[in-house]
Amino acid sequence: MRCTAEKALPIFALRTACVASLAVVLSACTSVPTDDGIRIGLAAPLTGSIRHLGRDVERGAQLAVEEVNGRSIVVGGKPLRLSLISQDDAGMPQQGITAANALVSQKVNAVIGHLNSGTSIPAARVYDAAGVPQISPSATNPKLTRMGFERVFRMVADDVQLAEELGRYAVNRLGARRIMVVDDRSAYGQGIADVFERTLLSQGAVVLPRQFANKSATSLTLTVDAIAAQGPDLVFYGGMDIDLGKLIRSVAQRGLRPKWIGGDGICSGELPKFASGLADDQVYCAEGGGPPLKPSLQYQEFADRFTKKFGSAPILYASNTYDSVQAVVAAMVAAGSTDSKIWVPYLRSTPKLLGANGVIEFDASGNLRQPYVSFFTYRRDSRVQIE
Repeated sequence: MRCTAEKALPIFALRTACVASLAVVLSACTSVPTDDGIRIGLAAPLTGSIRHLGRDVERGAQLAVEEVNGRSIVVGGKPLRLSLISQDDAGMPQQGITAANALVSQKVNAVIGHLNSGTSIPAARVYDAAGVPQISPSATNPKLTRMGFERVFRMVADDVQLAEELGRYAVNRLGARRIMVVDDRSAYGQGIADVFERTLLSQGAVVLPRQFANKSATSLTLTVDAIAAQGPDLVFYGGMDIDLGKLIRSVAQRGLRPKWIGGDGICSGELPKFASGLADDQVYCAEGGGPPLKPSLQYQEFADRFTKKFGSAPILYASNTYDSVQAVVAAMVAAGSTDSKIWVPYLRSTPKLLGANGVIEFDASGNLRQPYVSFFTYRRDSRVQIE
């Protein structure tokens, strides 16, 4: 039985008996699934300092693949079965290109990744040349969807949207006036810091001289010295959680306790561990999407299944990779084809998928039409959503 699409209900509303939410794709379709070679690539930092985030997104994709394979789904008259092929990019641009080439050589039908902007952007050129669709769960640099590639999507607000909201929040909600901007010199870190700084200036805040701090001991020392000398009441960090944790510890060793704010790269449940318990009521962060303050039924069900399978709750972007896999499958079903030339237009033009994170609808560039931003702080070594 072939299930075809009509309009979106929770997902793509499907003719015949196959109407379902994105988390329950086509459970009513019946056939005996066999492996038809549909390969989903996953590219993320599975080693290195942010491997915890890479494993998180890999698990989200793994859960989606297993759930899809647990149902009898038919596409174009053929039973559908997925396999997940993971490649480690270590969060490094050159290794990201290597990972992308490896996935292309393995003839994947779509790629979920990469985690970082710095790996997603160069890898996108590889995928575009090979005609492979790419959905990044978390790359926020605006450049990703501005390169003119027709098969690139993202499941998160971009840096412009996120950083503008962070800048307004810093001034209007936190009341900060003397703010220092620090970035880690990555594509992600610099991009979000640039927009945050521009937003601060438009809000009338005093922006102190820009600093940078990454894994270099010298850059860390210089930044700590600058914070001690200039006494900001709020420090923005454009980078990743593990590096901010080191910076927080180093600043605290000088007897200083400024407030901190940053984007999705720092906004993980692991930050309190990296900051040695110094994040409580000191750090504010935001991410595009994320669970609502009152989790929807879709997200809660996803989180429960994830926790049951892996023994721990999702960290940050697992729901985004879960939604990405399910969206790919839904587009294939709607198009009645596993050929990306046929199903990608369905993903781009069909309105309002309902995923674990809420409504998903892409614009012509592959960005979410209505991304939202969630704000968090830390209390008792746990991340707490506040808005």
